[in-house]
Amino acid sequence: MTFPKSIKVGGKTYTIRYPYIFKERTDIGGQACHYTNEIRIADTTSGGEGIKDINIVASFIHEMLHCVDVVYNAGALDEATVERLGEGLLQVLADNNLLNLKQ
Repeated sequence: MTFPKSIKVGGKTYTIRYPYIFKERTDIGGQACHYTNEIRIADTTSGGEGIKDINIVASFIHEMLHCVDVVYNAGALDEATVERLGEGLLQVLADNNLLNLKQ
């Protein structure tokens, strides 16, 4: 799986840290930090198992939506809304062959 080194959201540039090994928490696969302008995405679970590409992309989309929400919407979306929007975008991208995923 490859990601760009960074993405621009409004006036902010977010560095993509992938693969990221979460030492702070073991219950997440992705995180957006708006203080350091980083998106962190794991490629393995806390138990060392590989995460499937589709789930890695889902985490990236989810964290990217958090960045868009913070920059353009003052962070007003709740976690459930971000999750639903992320899954919806993932479905559209996958159904229209806009993702280059290994099966």
